[in-house]
Amino acid sequence: MSPFEYGKILKNKKAMHYVFTLCYLSVGYWVFIAMAPLLYIKDLGVKLEHFGWYQGTLAAVFALVSLSSERLYSLFGVKKRESFN
Repeated sequence: MSPFEYGKILKNKKAMHYVFTLCYLSVGYWVFIAMAPLLYIKDLGVKLEHFGWYQGTLAAVFALVSLSSERLYSLFGVKKRESFN
């Protein structure tokens, strides 16, 4: 794919809707990851030596949910979610 063909994607409103939706869904997580050292170390008094365990646990949970997202979607997919409305 030529770099010039990306202009077609950027001009497509539906494609940009999906791109921004993915960005908005993940921005909260990334802001938390960026602010976690300040929150845990400064505000909650976690020692720097122990902070790695907290950060590692968050990364592991994120990885597990990401890897199991297909299974979670099949359990709680769009049709099943609509029944809650």
